[in-house]
Amino acid sequence: MYSKLVFKASVVIRCTNTHFTVFNKWGDVVFVSYDPSDVWLGDANGSGYFVPDGVYFWQARIRYVTTTPAELHEGHLIILR
Repeated sequence: MYSKLVFKASVVIRCTNTHFTVFNKWGDVVFVSYDPSDVWLGDANGSGYFVPDGVYFWQARIRYVTTTPAELHEGHLIILR
């Protein structure tokens, strides 16, 4: 059995603004959210069609309560089904 949940950003510290984006290997946006409680299920822009296996790049711009400018966090994840 596998989990349908692919990626969820966990926010432990209070923040005032979030912007989470997932890109494919060509730089196309496959998921975007401004709500930290949203989850990405591995679908392409909420279409219900799942993205193919591969490496995906993510960016999270988070403005914490304790900082004025938004901080950029980046990483990658691998989809294998």
